[in-house]
Order: sequence, then C-alpha cells, then structure tokens
Amino acid sequence: MKGLLILLFSILFTTNTFATNCETPVSNDRFVTLYESISIKLSDAQKFKLIKDYMNRECFSVVQLNKCLGLISERKLKVSLTHEVYHSIYDKENLKRITAQFTDHEIAVIEKNIKK
Repeated sequence: MKGLLILLFSILFTTNTFATNCETPVSNDRFVTLYESISIKLSDAQKFKLIKDYMNRECFSVVQLNKCLGLISERKLKVSLTHEVYHSIYDKENLKRITAQFTDHEIAVIEKNIKK
C-alpha cells in the first residue's frame, strides 16, 4: 500500500500542474491507474475530491469522467463534479453523454455553473 501511494504521488508530481489546454485526454493506462486509486476510497466525498484533483491536473474524456461518476452514488456530488471539472473535459461536445443521467433541473444547474 505504501508503495502504491509513493507511485501515485510521483506520477502526480511529474504531470502538469493544471489542465488548461485539453489537447488530448489522459491515456487509457494512466486512467486505469487513476480510476483504481479513486475506487478504493470509502466515501463519495473522498472520491469527489480525488477526481476533482486529478482533473485539475489533466484532461479526461467524457467516457472517462462518466466512469468516475459511476463510482459516486450521491447525485448532488455528481452534479457538482460535472460542472466543477468542465474545464478539464477533452471532448466537451459529448457532454450530453454525461448529462443524460441527470434531471432537467440538474442539467440547468450544471449549465448555469459552466457559464459563470
């Protein structure tokens, strides 16, 4: 476990500090590593924070983000996460693949917060 944490921290520090220009999403191998580290967290709040931290450093595709959202059961956290990491979504044109799981009200909240 300690070795895994050291590996994760070394990977984090060797990547970009912020995902400002989403030219490509994170590689599949890297995503699997990140996904596994998220999935071992016990609470939705911990998963939310870790996903948000990762996406502040690198870009995810809609498919990758949707997989991460599947690890969170609390709907409010899913909505918050979707609009908070919008800037790090590589293929924003496919956002409807994520918002399809939300109610009209939740979609309106996401869209309102994206436009801020």
